[in-house]
Amino acid sequence: MLKSEHPEDISSLKDFLTIVPSREKIKQILITAINQLIDTEPQKIYWLFKNPTYLQPEIDIKIIVTQKLNEKLLAWEFKPEDIHFNENGNLEFNAAAKDRLMSTNYSSDNYAVLKLVQLFLTEEI
Repeated sequence: MLKSEHPEDISSLKDFLTIVPSREKIKQILITAINQLIDTEPQKIYWLFKNPTYLQPEIDIKIIVTQKLNEKLLAWEFKPEDIHFNENGNLEFNAAAKDRLMSTNYSSDNYAVLKLVQLFLTEEI
């Protein structure tokens, strides 16, 4: 249901999750789903990132996505000063980091994360 870009589907999922006995468990279920989608469905994550209210108050998608992308980019040996999210939630790289990102071949395991980064970068233009 998180793959859907229809607010009513997300609302239905949240309604269904009310059977889970604890708010913390609901939060963990949603975070796990988001983390899996980051690695498989970059366009859906980007849409959710741009429409964060659909997952509130249970989770703050912007925090989850920025943390996960930071982890991935740091694992790719970018430095914290190379990357940041601006006040509008757009991912920004310094010029050298952006050039490196676009010129390096990443494994197919990293394709979804790279695609997600590119979605953020396209908006910057």
